[in-house]
Amino acid sequence: MARPGVSYVDVAKAATKLIEQDINPTVEEVRKVLGTGSNSTINRHLRDWRSKQGQQLEAQKGIPSSLLIAVKGLYDAMNEGAEQKITRMEEAAQQKVVEIEQQRKETTSANAALILENKELENKLDEALSQIDKLTTKLDSTEQALSQQITENNSLSQRLLDKKDEIKRIENQTQHAQKNLEHYRESIRQQREEEKLAHDTALMNAEHQLRTQQGLYADCKAENKQLHQNRLDLENKLEAIQVELAKAQKQSQATELELKKQALNYNQLQKDYDTIVKSNGQINEELDASKENMAKINVQLVKEQERINSLQDSILKAEDTIVVLRDKNMFLIQEKTELATMLKKVETVK
Repeated sequence: MARPGVSYVDVAKAATKLIEQDINPTVEEVRKVLGTGSNSTINRHLRDWRSKQGQQLEAQKGIPSSLLIAVKGLYDAMNEGAEQKITRMEEAAQQKVVEIEQQRKETTSANAALILENKELENKLDEALSQIDKLTTKLDSTEQALSQQITENNSLSQRLLDKKDEIKRIENQTQHAQKNLEHYRESIRQQREEEKLAHDTALMNAEHQLRTQQGLYADCKAENKQLHQNRLDLENKLEAIQVELAKAQKQSQATELELKKQALNYNQLQKDYDTIVKSNGQINEELDASKENMAKINVQLVKEQERINSLQDSILKAEDTIVVLRDKNMFLIQEKTELATMLKKVETVK
């Protein structure tokens, strides 16, 4: 802690000491005795001291020396003790403020580290969301391939008009394929609902840190809505296929070959779907880990906020202490004034 400046008491003692040595108490002589202090500060205190010395000389006229010495000794003792006490209390209060400021800086540094860690978690979540977008794009491509396959089925239905004898078998096969497709659609829908639920939960837990992701979430939601609409379109097309198959009369050997190709394509689609489900599971695990980290960060932030609140309370207490010291200083000044008044009354009596 820096050394406090030269006080009036220090200058008064040095000037008195020089007077006792028959030396004129100039600014330079006083500074030599003190060994420190600026010329302007010493000059100000020295002027005050000389002014008080003049008043004391006037007050000393006609007053018994014994009474003057007693009163002056009492006054100097009270003044010196009060000044030293105030100085010690101010130094203690200033030291406390320095310690509190140091603790505040440490808390600020720790808070900055937590903010940086939180930014890294946000980047990881961005990467996870980007992976979801890629998987969604891949699913769109798969559905487009399925749509192309349906278009081919429409062309095949035109060649089934003279296959009336085997219409029942074709209908059974188609119903079986439809059930598989419906099962596939239901699995996709459930997976989408689970992903959306997990995604919404993560956003609710980290809403104050991931507000920038709201637009991306809205886009994902719109894409899910579009996927739902695409599935409805596929269902409508499948119904159209059923109508066309109902009108078909015959099926050739080439139709069976096409159906086998369709079965192979469906198996490939099922493998792609399993791969997507596996990737989504890994992403969900990463999101869960991110949520746990976010919860830990929230706990740390709460603790740091409590420390900051405690430090603020300490600062307020230190300020209150300073106010009390100032009040005590005012009281001592009033006592000095009263003593000066007493000296004047003594002079008046004499």
